[in-house]
Amino acid sequence: TWPSHLYIHGGLAPTAVELLVFDRDGVQRLIPHDPQAILELRQQERPLWLRIRGLADRPGITRLLDQLGIPPPLIAPLIEVPQRPQVDCLDSVIMVVMHRLGSTRAPGFLVSEQVGLLLIKGLLITIEEGAPGDSFPGLTQWLLSNRAAPSDRDLDDILHFLIDEILDGLFPLLEAI
Repeated sequence: TWPSHLYIHGGLAPTAVELLVFDRDGVQRLIPHDPQAILELRQQERPLWLRIRGLADRPGITRLLDQLGIPPPLIAPLIEVPQRPQVDCLDSVIMVVMHRLGSTRAPGFLVSEQVGLLLIKGLLITIEEGAPGDSFPGLTQWLLSNRAAPSDRDLDDILHFLIDEILDGLFPLLEAI
């Protein structure tokens, strides 16, 4: 049978913030305790991947994105759900909003999780509506185990990889349907 409904869960997942810092010695995984720590790393001009999961603290996420210099018109589509899939650019900022689709244990229902991707010079931000577990685990493990020094240009490649990973997740779902 074909899926008949798109399931939108009733609550917002708790917000968790994580940072991957690209150093000469490889990638470090940090849990920043306050926005100031992120801003200080940003001032050191090291490439960063800021990963936000869960949208329960929307005001906090908005403040953080504002402090990082994200243009206000691009913040709303990242934290207000559901949004239509879109690609937008404002000044030197690229924003992508996509949906990771999955199925529930009950047949006939699709689950949609919004994933926002934002790229500016030296900073990649991902905002996931509520992914359980690790954020993009395959790529994360590869980055953490890689001893090569990632550069600012690698954030572009990571953005493309993330988009591919989300799109590639559609094919097993379509096959199951």
